[in-house]
Amino acid sequence: MLTAAPSRYYPMNVRPWLGSVILDSAALNIVQLMSQRHLPLYDYAFGEDPDYWKKISPYELLEKSGPPVFAVCSRKRIDNPCNYHRQFNSKALEMGRTSSLMRLWITHGEINSQLGKDSDYTEAVESFIYSLL
Repeated sequence: MLTAAPSRYYPMNVRPWLGSVILDSAALNIVQLMSQRHLPLYDYAFGEDPDYWKKISPYELLEKSGPPVFAVCSRKRIDNPCNYHRQFNSKALEMGRTSSLMRLWITHGEINSQLGKDSDYTEAVESFIYSLL
C-alpha cells in the first residue's frame, strides 16, 4: 500500500524513496482477491468487510504520483498473482506512473530464493534499481 499511495504516509514522516520492487504479491487488488475463492490466510489478514478491503487495497488506492515500480510474479501459482500484478501495472501506466512487470515461470519460493543469483531475472531487477540511482 505504501508504494501505491505514498502521499498518505508523508505526514507520518515517511520520506520519498526512489522506487519499489514488488515480489509476487497476490494482495494488490484486495477487493477482487477477497471476492473470489482464496486461501484462508487472506480471511485472517483482511477480514470480511468489503468496505475495509477497498480502503486497504493498493489497486484502489493507487495514486498518480509515486515512485517507479518493478513487479515480479510467478506464472506457476494457482492463485494467479500475475493477474493482480497486471491490473496494478496497467492502472499505474494509465495514470502516468512508471511501472513494469516481469512474469516468470518459477515458483513463489524461487522468486525469493533466485533473486541475487546469476540470471536474467536478477539482471532485470538490478537494472531497474540502477536506473533509479
